Amino acid sequence: MPLSGCASFVIGAGATAGVAAFQERGLDGAVSDTAITAEIWQKFLAKDEKLFLDIEIEVVEGEVLLAGHVPDVADQLEAVRLSWQVGGVRSVINEIEVGSNGFSLVDLLVIC
Repeated sequence: MPLSGCASFVIGAGATAGVAAFQERGLDGAVSDTAITAEIWQKFLAKDEKLFLDIEIEVVEGEVLLAGHVPDVADQLEAVRLSWQVGGVRSVINEIEVGSNGFSLVDLLVIC
């Protein structure tokens, strides 16, 4: 399967989802979710650069979705723990895969 243009597809899909989410929650909700995302990124980066690079974060109305791929369960649990430390977080959905066989969004963009 040719991979040309998949970066455009991934970015376009993300932008479309972002616009739809913004329309549903309004400016205040979007700003709050952006602040939560930024604070989680800051905690990940301060703890371990690999958490910052390997885990994707999506926040909608205080609900945090963590996705990506980490080498061990300790990293997965640390990401969840750090996310819960941020004010305004109502729930954390852990979709982080553990092990050596997986791709993150960053991996997909590099392949494309």
